[in-house]
Amino acid sequence: METEIDDGEIEKILHFVTQEEIKRRREEIRKEPTDAARLLNAVGEDDLLLSLPRSLRSAIKAEGASLTGVKVAEAAIATFHTGALYEHRRALTDLRPPTRWAPLARRRQDEPFLLGLTATPYRGHDESETARLVSRYGSSRLDNGAFSNDDPVAVVRELQAMRVLAQADHETIDGGKYSLNPAEVDEIESMPQPAWLPRSVEKRIADDTERTLGIVAAYQSQVAEQNPEWPTLIFATSVEHSHTVAGLLNMKGVKARAVSGHTDRSVRRSAVDGFRNGKITVLVNYGVFREGFDAPKTRAIVVARPVYSPNLYFQMIGRGLRGPKNGGGERCLIINVQDNIDNFERELAFADLDWLWADAG
Repeated sequence: METEIDDGEIEKILHFVTQEEIKRRREEIRKEPTDAARLLNAVGEDDLLLSLPRSLRSAIKAEGASLTGVKVAEAAIATFHTGALYEHRRALTDLRPPTRWAPLARRRQDEPFLLGLTATPYRGHDESETARLVSRYGSSRLDNGAFSNDDPVAVVRELQAMRVLAQADHETIDGGKYSLNPAEVDEIESMPQPAWLPRSVEKRIADDTERTLGIVAAYQSQVAEQNPEWPTLIFATSVEHSHTVAGLLNMKGVKARAVSGHTDRSVRRSAVDGFRNGKITVLVNYGVFREGFDAPKTRAIVVARPVYSPNLYFQMIGRGLRGPKNGGGERCLIINVQDNIDNFERELAFADLDWLWADAG
């Protein structure tokens, strides 16, 4: 009798291990002297290297340096909270790494210190996630005492007063009214803290011609009429929407380009360079530029994609909030498109940031 076995089943058979073998591997790994050495043994150098952020690998290459052995694992630990190691979380759990990677938690004097740097020291609405982020560094903060008040709102306002962060001017424009169908309700209810609407809803919103024309009109009346040369970043609702908005702006004489995760890397790099040097006035993007995008002279931002995570929203508008002492400008205009989803009760993220706007006092 012939039996067909697909490639997936063959792979499982080839990698089958007994409980005794698992126990032996765990004991072998736990004998390693440092966390980095244990991680290297558990995951392997090649997989760890591939899991590092592309920007980090590029920077290392540009420096003419290389990472090998335990140095790869140390870099992986340092980038863990950005998501580089999510695929290795199971391995980390099996190893039971310490909850505190800080000076007091070092097992040996030659273990490196872990220094964490973040532009958004909070994790949206999730207090337990915030606590986990803080405890990972032993609750040892180098900025203790740097500000007169440790409250995040007070810190941001103090940085604005110091001109490290720009003042944020704020406008809202009407979006559209939409409803979720039963499948979309199920999808969004399955998300513990939804940051975005389901893609199918975003597509309907993006296809709303009246809303799109309203966005273009708002740019003309609230940005271009003040200064047509203001570098402006627009967060679109879909890839197609980014192309539509950019096309409409170009038809009106505005130097605009659309970019997304689907845009060829060289084309995207050229568009970003053009935006920085003033050859392109408006960058319309979908799914990129939420973080790691450096254009400090950005003078206006239009958030046309419904976002429900304050953390992600702050990262988006942060592209324009660098102040004069940080290479940016005195002010940035933030325009939010206010959509109404009938059967979704959460407010858009900007509603949680009323304190940020310059007219809030």
